[in-house]
Formats: sequence, C-alpha cells, structure tokens
Amino acid sequence: MSFIPITKSKRLVFPLFLLAFCLLYFISSISLGVPLEDGRLTPAFFPLTLGVISTAFAVIFLVRTIRKTHNEEGSEPPQRELAEKNIERLRPFFVIGATTIYIILFPAVGYFLSSLFYVFSIIVIFSDFKKIFTKSTLTTAVVILGYLLFEQVFRVRLPALWG
Repeated sequence: MSFIPITKSKRLVFPLFLLAFCLLYFISSISLGVPLEDGRLTPAFFPLTLGVISTAFAVIFLVRTIRKTHNEEGSEPPQRELAEKNIERLRPFFVIGATTIYIILFPAVGYFLSSLFYVFSIIVIFSDFKKIFTKSTLTTAVVILGYLLFEQVFRVRLPALWG
C-alpha cells in the first residue's frame, strides 16, 4: 500500500520540485562565503537569507499539500466548479505572465509601481479577491520593506519612475 494514492500524489509534484529548487539554491548560496564578516554584511548575506526563507516556505507548502491530500483521502473529492479547476491548472502560467510583465515594467516604471503590481498579482493568484484591503496593505508593506532592504541596508539604487 502506498503512502498516498497515485491520483492524489500528482499534487505533490510541484511542491517537491519547488523544495528541490529551493534546496539547490540554498546549497549554492552557502558556497558564496560567510554572510557576516567583521560585523558587516557581505554580498553572500542576501542570497543565503533568501535561500533559508524560500526553503522554509517550500517545506511549509509541501506539508500543507500533504495534509490536504490526506484530509481528502477518506472523503469524496470536492465537487468544484469547472472554472475553479481551470484557474488552478493555469496558476503556473499566471505566475510566469506576472513575472514577465514585472521584468518589462521594472526598468520602465521603476521599483515601486512594478513591485506593487507584481506582489499584489502573486498574492491574488494564490488566493482570491476577498479581503482586498488586507492584501493591498500586505503588498505595500512588502514593497516598502524590499525598498528599505535594498536602498538602506545594501545601498543598491533601485530604478524609480521619476528617474
């Protein structure tokens, strides 16, 4: 008897791929060197931090997917609308599209506008349009924190709409 039936294990493909990618990124970021040297941040700090955070989120995503699969194992599969199933299948393409638009907009309209669009898009792609004010506030907070991290901590000048 298998751990998870074949039909339900298809859901694990993306979380496992994501975890493998994040682990590879994390392992490669370790080879960049120490993140702190003489009390100062080194260029290895951000990639290493990103590797740790992305790996942690990938593990959480995998665990949530496994739990959801186990919860549905004993019950009848939920009867969702065809439109909702299609949206779920298209999510990777929506993410690729949002990322492509972000890459195009970033140099043209600057960090703030393009990042607001991108972060909000990703949040909505993986959730819905409910609690729009909360999602907008979260988006703004993420973009401001990103700005502070790059401009103030790393001293990297980000492109701006006004030049």
